[in-house]
Amino acid sequence: MTARRHSLLPFFAWCLLLLLLVEAASGDDAGYYSTLGVKKKTSTKDIKKAYKKLALKYHPDKCRNCSEEELEKNEQKFVKVAEAYSVLSDDESRDIYDRFGKKGLEAKEKGVDPEAAGFGFGGGGGGGGGGFGGGGFSGGAGFDAFSMFEEMFGGAPTGGRRRGGQQRMQFNFGGGGFPGGMGGGFPGGGMGGFPGGGGGRPAEELFPKGGDIAPLGKAKFPDSSSKFLWLAVFYDNSDQDCMAAKPNIMELAKKVKGTFKVGAVNCGRSESEAKFCVSKGIDLEKLPVFGMVVDAKVSLFEDAGPTPSAKALHNFAVEKMPFSFVQNINHVSQVDDRLRKTARSKRKAASVLLLTDKYETSPLYASLAYQYRSNFAFGESRAKNLGLAKEFGAKKYPLLIALVPSKDAKGPETVIKYDGAINANALAKWLDRLEERLGIQTQKKKK
Repeated sequence: MTARRHSLLPFFAWCLLLLLLVEAASGDDAGYYSTLGVKKKTSTKDIKKAYKKLALKYHPDKCRNCSEEELEKNEQKFVKVAEAYSVLSDDESRDIYDRFGKKGLEAKEKGVDPEAAGFGFGGGGGGGGGGFGGGGFSGGAGFDAFSMFEEMFGGAPTGGRRRGGQQRMQFNFGGGGFPGGMGGGFPGGGMGGFPGGGGGRPAEELFPKGGDIAPLGKAKFPDSSSKFLWLAVFYDNSDQDCMAAKPNIMELAKKVKGTFKVGAVNCGRSESEAKFCVSKGIDLEKLPVFGMVVDAKVSLFEDAGPTPSAKALHNFAVEKMPFSFVQNINHVSQVDDRLRKTARSKRKAASVLLLTDKYETSPLYASLAYQYRSNFAFGESRAKNLGLAKEFGAKKYPLLIALVPSKDAKGPETVIKYDGAINANALAKWLDRLEERLGIQTQKKKK
């Protein structure tokens, strides 16, 4: 019996060893995934976002009034975060780490095949301790956490101090830093690209002033008094998806002039702008985000994806346009019951009626109805309505007319027909002249 018990001991020892190896393979205790606060299945894109967030949090420049001890802790965390990102952002290194752990990475760095070296149970961060200051893998030859940070954020050194009196870097985020946790606490009053920050090389602005896409933000955003409809793009200069989406956004802006405007909000310009974006319902981790702005309300394109086509953006914008500003007129009696009545009850100066052979309201007409909503009531008769064609003498379509009531309520109504080109600019000029003719003192509205 005793001999049998002793014969079982090696078996149980091997079972225990196997369990420990499996646990090491499946866990990530103090490993790279834990350092970045992500799971093993996390995408490379989300790993990058996690690095950015933590790198900004622990960068030594953030620790403005810290003691030497606190500064040292921050710098150690900053370097560990950089080490984790340097491995997990590279497909080959990540695969080796997942399969063989840090020991496998060390073997690879020395030119040894990790599998042949017998590191088959390394598993995502168990094997070997390692890390900076721990005698293990150090992110590869010549690895520099500060250089990686500078390259990631497009900055340049502008001075500062590092722990122990050494020189430390401040970086210019060029208006395109990473949303969240930005700004305050940096020497000089802010991060390089923000007001009060150091100088340095600014990042190229994705949507500069003077182009087809207007800059928007906290200080300038469409409100209830804004004349036009807007498709707003919420973005960050440093985000790859935002860069990839730019050509489609530019294409859209060129094609929709006169129907709605396209504007862009740089959520990464400052902490204030980031908070403004969040107040509009924007998830800063999912930029770019697209929203149609109507009467100060933002409707988000929920299923846009990172790089929607110009057509997809156009379809979304049209779907969210306020077609309700156009009354549907199916009979001569409805001209008075609906159109003129609306104009009187809402104190409009005149009514505008479109007779068309189409079966749906065009986005252009809906846009004009919104732009001139303060002074005119808009209606539309579709599909060649014979009664209305006879009433207003329509010989061809489309026919656009203005119905202007007399100053004396008992006097005859004036009918003004439009005979110009059917395009956004020409129609807007006609409506502008109509306002002038009626002596309407229009206030200058926001775009």
